[in-house]
Amino acid sequence: MQRRELLKFGALMLGASVSPACSRAVLSAEDLHRDSDALGDVFRVVEVLSELILPATDTPGAIEAGVPNFVSNVVTGWYTDAERVRFMQGIATLQAASHASFSAGFVDVTIEQQRQLLDQAAREAGADTAASMQARSSGGEKPFFLMLRELVVLGYFTSEVGATQALSYNPVPGHYDGAYPVEQVGTHWSS
Repeated sequence: MQRRELLKFGALMLGASVSPACSRAVLSAEDLHRDSDALGDVFRVVEVLSELILPATDTPGAIEAGVPNFVSNVVTGWYTDAERVRFMQGIATLQAASHASFSAGFVDVTIEQQRQLLDQAAREAGADTAASMQARSSGGEKPFFLMLRELVVLGYFTSEVGATQALSYNPVPGHYDGAYPVEQVGTHWSS
């Protein structure tokens, strides 16, 4: 199954709950394959942020799954001008906070300091509050952190790595067993 097919299927299953920019990228026949250096220094920040959100554990992390390239592709090719400006302002705000708190750019501080800055961005965005969930579902403006998290999670779980290693992918599932013990399932299914 190709990424575009998986995203289309996922959008149907989730009630098209991904942002319009992600939907445009998925439904378009054009695959931009933009150079990852298109965002310059911002790309390196996106790499670090992606790996902080979905680090390598017993499965590969966001960088190995190609998430920074996915984020770059969506931001440079599919975001509207307003979304792109909001995303870039979020990166600039994160960089400014890093300089103010630690006298260094985001990619140059320790991983613990990076986590502190990312946690602060999540708190400011109200990442887990009912209000932020309502804003996301009603199409309101998402704060930078929510935009980033959406791109990282979507990019990861629609990559080959995410769909086959983090999730269990079985293109032709076996028989139905209505009494199968849930504790034996292990990872969730991607199809």
